[in-house]
Amino acid sequence: MIVAFLATLATSQVAATPVLPTMTERKQAGPVEPIPAPAGRQDASDKGLGLALEVNNDKPALSVSIARQLRPSLKAGGADGLTSFFRQTSFSASATSPIGGKDDLVNPQTLNKLSVGPTVTMGVSQFRTSSRDEANGPKPAIGLQFGGEATFGFNRFDYRENGSLTKLSSDKFQYSVAVFASIYPADARSMVSVGMEYQHGFEAQDEEIVCKSQVVQAKDDCVKSPPGPPTEDEGLLLSFELRRTFGLGWSFADLAISPKATVDSLDGDVGLELPIYLLPLESKSPVLPGIKIGYTTEKDDVVFGVFLKAAFGLKR
Repeated sequence: MIVAFLATLATSQVAATPVLPTMTERKQAGPVEPIPAPAGRQDASDKGLGLALEVNNDKPALSVSIARQLRPSLKAGGADGLTSFFRQTSFSASATSPIGGKDDLVNPQTLNKLSVGPTVTMGVSQFRTSSRDEANGPKPAIGLQFGGEATFGFNRFDYRENGSLTKLSSDKFQYSVAVFASIYPADARSMVSVGMEYQHGFEAQDEEIVCKSQVVQAKDDCVKSPPGPPTEDEGLLLSFELRRTFGLGWSFADLAISPKATVDSLDGDVGLELPIYLLPLESKSPVLPGIKIGYTTEKDDVVFGVFLKAAFGLKR
């Protein structure tokens, strides 16, 4: 998430600025077909149902997302009526959960304090652009997208009581809210995005040796466990992201990158992420593979990840 909503390239059309028809073409063609706005960072298609499996440092996570776009608005304007203004609002919802162990963050390079447990995210955004009808054809302008999202999650933290070794659990509610703004240059191959996200989560205490009040056999009377309930953990994340697709002349796919830098303004932690995508040229390809390299000052460790995303369109 976002920011949780600040997102990664999924298909080449995600980063593209729509090319609008001219005034004459619109009059001849009649009703205008909806032009999709860019999708979120985790989406494998501009709308519909998406499924993604991601593994970072042997820690997998599974997510399911769905997106829906409202009917776009396309209006003529300008002093001479030869400028077209396009606007479209999108809604999205997703559910993500780690699979298996949850000792460390699934996405430490994004400084996501909520990714240790299952979460649900809901977002809304609006995309705007324009096109000028000139003698040599329509001239697209830059596209602007802005929006926000909210993420909610619950997580159970297990720990041992010092002195009795009683196993206790603490269920905690976690949440985050985020806003973002993106610019899509008229080159139709890139995107620049900035965002801000407030996170309120919890972090398990570091494991240590916890023993009974009277130790007879260390192997039976001592265990390694967090010695108490989780501690509150807040973050105010500022992020910058660049998306870029590259036409390499391959017959089967293009390449894309989506570097992202995140700074936690409350504790000074920095996270760096570089996803590298293989974009199949066949737009209906069911898979979107890629690799990811990340680093965070919080863990002082390099993170390697792989992902495989699949999309099943719900478009009628």
